Amino acid sequence: MKKEILKKIGLVAIVFTIIIYVVVTALNSNMKNSNELTTEIAVKYDYSESISVDALVVREETVISNSVADGVEYYMVNDGDKVAVGSVVAKVFADETDALFYNKVMEIDEKIAVLQSLNTPYDNVTADSAIDGQIYMNISSLLTSVKDGDFKERDSAAESLVYSINQRQRIVGTVTDFNTQIQTLQQERAKYTDAGSDYIAEIKSPKAGYFVAHVDGYENVFDYDTVKSLTVEDLSKSYEAEAISDNSVGKIVSGLDWYIVCKLTADEALSLSHSESYPKIIFSSSSEEPVPVDLVALNQSSKQSDAVAIFKCNYMNSSLSNLRNEPVRIVINSFEGVRISKDALHDDYVEVVNGDGEPTGETARVQGVYILHGSELMFREVSVVFAGSDFVIVDINPDSAILKSDKTIIINDEVVIEGEDLYDGKIIK
Repeated sequence: MKKEILKKIGLVAIVFTIIIYVVVTALNSNMKNSNELTTEIAVKYDYSESISVDALVVREETVISNSVADGVEYYMVNDGDKVAVGSVVAKVFADETDALFYNKVMEIDEKIAVLQSLNTPYDNVTADSAIDGQIYMNISSLLTSVKDGDFKERDSAAESLVYSINQRQRIVGTVTDFNTQIQTLQQERAKYTDAGSDYIAEIKSPKAGYFVAHVDGYENVFDYDTVKSLTVEDLSKSYEAEAISDNSVGKIVSGLDWYIVCKLTADEALSLSHSESYPKIIFSSSSEEPVPVDLVALNQSSKQSDAVAIFKCNYMNSSLSNLRNEPVRIVINSFEGVRISKDALHDDYVEVVNGDGEPTGETARVQGVYILHGSELMFREVSVVFAGSDFVIVDINPDSAILKSDKTIIINDEVVIEGEDLYDGKIIK
């Protein structure tokens, strides 16, 4: 009997020991898990929603033809340059040699003009004045243009750098003047003019606008005056370029505005119509810089059908002047803020403040995140401006009327994206 009692006591002790072990292990596990956190650093983030489609560019274009004389044409303006009505866009020479000599004379005249401007007295200018800063700026511009592959800007920056260095030489007295160099250039110029460099005719612009040397045959295919009424059916038709005359010299893009026409699906049209910001268009073949546009028409037979979006633009440069049929990205919304994981979002109570930032004595349950400040968790209210599939963008500087509290997330906060038993004021060991 005594042995049975001892056995029972032993079994109870063993079971009790096991229970204590399991409980202690569970408690330790919970305590450990409750203090294990995964965090991320809050960083500034820019995000854009865009639609990728093909676009048609429609402008008011007038083709210029050489009807004055046969010969070799030499352009006096570049693509994208503004020209006035009646201004000379090209000169006609008897042969290529005369055109080449004329080009040499123009280059020499530019060099002479630069050197003559450098002969200006610099008596009241010190060597350590703005000229040194200008040299450093020109060097920076030159390096940037080389890195970006912008050859036109590279040449301009190189010329500006040479000018600034020569200007500094005049200021410090290293060079008295550039009269010798000017005289040498004038002698070289005389050789070309004596050999023959006169033009035989001039081609003038019939209108004011932007000059474009390339003619593609689509200048008159689409009516500029009715472009805003183009429909899906219109764009579905087959359009062929007109024959390009051998006498074509270029064209004038007149009118302040030009248009970008895009065919969209019903869903894309809905997204565009609900855009909360002014759209921008990126022409991937010319530049990654967005071009500001205005949506002037969204032609759609029904909400469930495809649509035609017509954008108006009045910005022009040399790369944009040659566009016709191009793949584009329509940026419909842009967001700037702090990017955080969706897993970081939680609801908790905050102390409500009034417009002056004074506590009202009330509390409100709001959306926010927990940040790790030292060894303490702090709850910070957030205002979500965009929600993606697995992340959100929250406002860095939300309006005081949006938040209930006076505390929100800031750049470089350590945000908790995974953890258990999270609450404001919790100490993490």
